[in-house]
Amino acid sequence: MRIQTLNRDYEILQMAESGERMDVLIARDERHPEDGKCMLIVLKQKGDIYRFLPFLADQEENKPFDDFMGYFPRDGYLYMVFRFYEYAHLSDRLSVDAGLVERILLAGNVLRQIVFLHLPLYFQYEVLEENNLLAGENGEVRFSYHFHELDRFLDVTREEVTERLGNILKDIFREELETHSCPPMEEFLEQMCSKPFPGEAAILKQYEAAAHAALKLQEKGELKPKGLGFRIWERVKKIASCLKYVLLIAVMGALAGYLIYTIRYPSRKGEEVVNYRSIGTLTIGETAGADNGAQTGE
Repeated sequence: MRIQTLNRDYEILQMAESGERMDVLIARDERHPEDGKCMLIVLKQKGDIYRFLPFLADQEENKPFDDFMGYFPRDGYLYMVFRFYEYAHLSDRLSVDAGLVERILLAGNVLRQIVFLHLPLYFQYEVLEENNLLAGENGEVRFSYHFHELDRFLDVTREEVTERLGNILKDIFREELETHSCPPMEEFLEQMCSKPFPGEAAILKQYEAAAHAALKLQEKGELKPKGLGFRIWERVKKIASCLKYVLLIAVMGALAGYLIYTIRYPSRKGEEVVNYRSIGTLTIGETAGADNGAQTGE
């Protein structure tokens, strides 16, 4: 199968995905074989096409975004062309016992790619999906452009991108976080979760400082896992912190329940008339609550 345009002649090598809204094709441009393989994202529905068209026209002027190779309409569909990288998934690369130095390199290259490509916000969100992160043997990181959430095209927020990026970095440094063996990286990731950054460039700058500090500690042999007792204590503190909020909610629920009960079933003790007939040698009349109740003494 071939798809031809005025300047391109795509030979379709593989149908990677087919759906109601989108197809994903792996192809090669026979007129420009030096470009290697490419990925064609085919939008089929008019609503998606109308949303993407103005955006794609702007991306043709976004020179740093060289993974984007253009777009064209054909037979009522919209074709987007991206570079295709035959790399392993980043998650697979991490599963082959990558050391700290390699993981620091990989995490930094994820950030650098986002910054250097000048990726639009929606694209940042999509490429940070686990299956879109690719890694080469030498620590090189590239992106795949399978879109999983087309409906989010217009409303993805920077906070969502930062959260997704933070989850990727936490996964890369899972061992250090679990053993508390790398304080600079642990502090950096805590900052990512606790304070907003103005953008990915600021995150990259902060990350590079943390990575430099971590590598210095490793050179000195000072990156050591905390003892078992310390790790247990840290876990207990986390559990206690969670339980504190659970207990607070339980107490508030109990108070609310008691308030509702007292409103529905008010106490009647105040309405009871205390009717003493005598106290010691003092005799009190039957109508103790009356204004002119009789009292007699012996």
